[in-house]
Amino acid sequence: MASEFYYPDWIEYNLNKDNFIYNSQYMNYRYKNLKFPNKAYRFKFDPIKDHPNIKRGDIIRFTKDGIKEHVYRNDGVWMWDGQKLCKLDTDIDDYGSVPSIFKVGKEFKPDHWIGKISHNTIIWLEDELYSTIKFHKNKENEFEGKVTLFNKEYNINIECIDDLTIDILEKYITKKPHLEFDPDNNSFNLSVYLP
Repeated sequence: MASEFYYPDWIEYNLNKDNFIYNSQYMNYRYKNLKFPNKAYRFKFDPIKDHPNIKRGDIIRFTKDGIKEHVYRNDGVWMWDGQKLCKLDTDIDDYGSVPSIFKVGKEFKPDHWIGKISHNTIIWLEDELYSTIKFHKNKENEFEGKVTLFNKEYNINIECIDDLTIDILEKYITKKPHLEFDPDNNSFNLSVYLP
């Protein structure tokens, strides 16, 4: 499971795209007993110094007081890529989801972010796993798939409102689309959007 680390939200507001902060308030926050002049200094935001056990895929939350508190959906939620902060992906869900640089397979299990990212369970598979998905028709004559992760087989429920064929499905999966993990059924959902 992903770990969560909390910081005050003013740090988030002062971050630039390279994860630098132009604010001496950050250094006063990190080193409470030192006094920095009220000039704008450039500091690298580096959670590794604050949390040596932080890992790639962990969650950084910026909240009002830098403590665990209720926030709306994914407000103030970022992810640590091992070097810097990453914003959540908002292309699929406006509230944010796991970015496609974090892949389920070798590095992360499907439930890694359950309870950490709100409103959705969107995940991306390791690129090579897409070609291992096996599709078939079930008893109800609907397509479903199976994929093996960590020596365990997971069902993939296929959702599509148009007529779907195995050829269309196999071509669609080569685009490496996102899936949604269903923790209650320990399976995935794949929505197929036809052109």
